[in-house]
Amino acid sequence: MRHNFICYAKNINLNLNDIKKYLEIQYMKIIIETQSSSFNFENWLNSVTLILYLSNNNDIDEELLTRAIEALLNVKVINNETNELKSQLEQQLKEKLNELKGKQKKLV
Repeated sequence: MRHNFICYAKNINLNLNDIKKYLEIQYMKIIIETQSSSFNFENWLNSVTLILYLSNNNDIDEELLTRAIEALLNVKVINNETNELKSQLEQQLKEKLNELKGKQKKLV
């Protein structure tokens, strides 16, 4: 099964527009999920990890990324586990948000 997946994946032709659309969809998905469903710690952790990973791409929609980060920082997490990992990830999100807002101010 794994071999079949690898063979199939090698034959998928992707271009930069496909990747950019994927990123935009992931950001929009996170924004919508934070507004519409109850977020538990595991969902929050997965979303933050994805955002931080995808934010290193140079071809990102900075406005969508900013909105996704703000949504994750403001979401009410059920079974909120305030621990060192959560605090570190929140700090990384805040740093990324400040970086993005700094870029936006320079453009204006």
